[in-house]
Amino acid sequence: MILPDDLTLPLILFGLLLGLAEGSWAPALGAALGWGGLALFARLWPREGALGGGDAKLLGGIGACLGPMALPEVVFVAALSGLAFGLALRGARRDAEIPFGPALAFGALASLLFGPIFG
Repeated sequence: MILPDDLTLPLILFGLLLGLAEGSWAPALGAALGWGGLALFARLWPREGALGGGDAKLLGGIGACLGPMALPEVVFVAALSGLAFGLALRGARRDAEIPFGPALAFGALASLLFGPIFG
């Protein structure tokens, strides 16, 4: 249930360095929107501890690597896959906590492999 900084922060740095090598500001915008957007959502979510800082940092790293335009589809696919996993798990245990990090990683992989789904 914890995404350590040792995994998420190098991902952000890697995306930013790739953008710097290409001369693009898109990775910095993607990191800021991913991290900041999910951190703000977690702050406004009424349930304490529903989303953690690791999830926000992971989405920031995904935004830095894939760019800001990929973030809506990553979050959409992550939400759907997290919902499907949660419904499948709910039959087994009603009080189960479901990590969002694997769903975010799956959304990023789907975006990377299959390209834009909204355009």
